Amino acid sequence: MKNFLKIVGINVVIMIALVAVILYGLTYWLNSYTRHNESIKVPEVVGLSDDEAIYYLEKAGLKPMIIDSLYADAVPGSVIEQLPEGGLPVKNGRIVYLTINAKTVRMIKMVEVLDHSTRQARSLLNEAGFVVDSIQLEPYEFDDLVLDVKVGGSKALPGEKYPIRTHVTLVVGSTQVEINPENDESEEVFFE
Repeated sequence: MKNFLKIVGINVVIMIALVAVILYGLTYWLNSYTRHNESIKVPEVVGLSDDEAIYYLEKAGLKPMIIDSLYADAVPGSVIEQLPEGGLPVKNGRIVYLTINAKTVRMIKMVEVLDHSTRQARSLLNEAGFVVDSIQLEPYEFDDLVLDVKVGGSKALPGEKYPIRTHVTLVVGSTQVEINPENDESEEVFFE
């Protein structure tokens, strides 16, 4: 029995020593893998161009990644959001996600406004992103009926794409406008 207890005691000591070595090795490996107490500050790149932001982030040892582009009131191609934010401590090699302002102008489709009232047409066009800057009155049998939409003097067709904030002219029918044989130009009303 004494021999048996001696063997069990030796085995328990060996197991405790083995567990201690494994825990020490695991702790050492985790410290080297997670690099505790090693960090760098993320550079603030919001407002910089995407090329400048990528340069500064790579120079700091980080990996920039453009994940989205939006149409915002900012310089085209500039960074409008970054994650993690500038000034935060991160590990070397961390990915920094960037959202940039689109480099091209946002395009919008012309909406169908023919045979609508002027008020309805203005509302639909403004909601779509157009700017109604004038109304051209033309003789017609009905008042306040949209006959046409013009962009830069040319007819605009529904579904055609234009840059956002494109200025348009509504051609509206009026029973009050008469065609003058000497001058058949219609009246225009401008808005400011």
